[in-house]
Amino acid sequence: MAPAANPTQDTSPMGSRQVAQRLVFEECLEAYQRAQKVGARSEARPRETVHGFSSGPELRLIGQAMDALAAGGCSAAAEFSLVHFRELHAVQADQILSFDLQDLRRQLFHVLVQSQVAIDNERALVLLSDESDLAAREVELFVRDLANAASARPIARAKAQLVLARLLAPWSGSGGQRSAASPSTMRRRAEALALYDSIIQRFEGTPVAARATADVWRLTHLKVGALAPDFLTHDLAGNEIRLSDFRGQVVVVHFTAADRADAGAALALSQVQERRYWDSRFAWVGVHRGGTRGQLQAALEDELPGGHQAWESGQAEQGAAWAWHMPAQETLVVLDPAGYVQAINPSGSALDGQITRLLNDLQQQGRTRKEGLAP
Repeated sequence: MAPAANPTQDTSPMGSRQVAQRLVFEECLEAYQRAQKVGARSEARPRETVHGFSSGPELRLIGQAMDALAAGGCSAAAEFSLVHFRELHAVQADQILSFDLQDLRRQLFHVLVQSQVAIDNERALVLLSDESDLAAREVELFVRDLANAASARPIARAKAQLVLARLLAPWSGSGGQRSAASPSTMRRRAEALALYDSIIQRFEGTPVAARATADVWRLTHLKVGALAPDFLTHDLAGNEIRLSDFRGQVVVVHFTAADRADAGAALALSQVQERRYWDSRFAWVGVHRGGTRGQLQAALEDELPGGHQAWESGQAEQGAAWAWHMPAQETLVVLDPAGYVQAINPSGSALDGQITRLLNDLQQQGRTRKEGLAP
């Protein structure tokens, strides 16, 4: 792997410094693998050690060595350290990184982002797409660098631009039908649309252009405040589930994968929400994509779901996911009784707040109508 660009280093394909770094990296990798094996055995024999170190301290030493290699420009070490960051630095999954560790993580990303090797840039983009320890603004700046990286292949830059556009204009949030977007939000949305347009024109007929087209469609049709298009889907028995049939109700449409684990979690969530909002004015529509009918049927046997549950193979050009151009990942959309989008992928508390507010609005409207009819 070539290091990040540095005029004082040998930039030949495999200079002596790169060869030395690679050898040290491979030794550290072997030490990590040994420590992993000892850690597995030490569950039964806690005092097992490797070269005088218990698996925990040795992992920290390996982490320090990897970080030192990365600081010298070794992109392989930077990638390894980012992937195994919490393990190598003994940080629990639910802990917030200290300032020093956040700074170290920034430096590791910098090595991959600034590398003159295209594959390093592409690996950085994959890691940044799932990054949760750095601030959103920092992630956006790194992705912006990748979108403009001269060393990256054109299609790789297009993928980075696609991620950047989604960061600039995520079709998520909450607000009413008449909520006004701030000037900053509008500028970011305009930049995102310009990026999408560029990708569509330059890469027509490719998967990345198709994803850009779908994103543009969602921005214009499923943004908060927009009227959600109708769709027709079916449950496992073949019964129709049409969005327009729920007009006048508060509706949550939950898209998820149809493998047994994800389907079970989605069904459990629908059960909780139906119990919490036991109201004829509330409807939950689960749309399970992929997998097989048998997998969803097995999950249905394990749960007592609430609402309406649809299954879509994800192959035919029909159904709710196709009509709404849904991305592959789990997506939750809240609609008001008139069918307008009120929130996309809200947090748990925000979801409860949206549903409660909309149901209260319906109740108040009912009271107002009754008072108007009273003599």
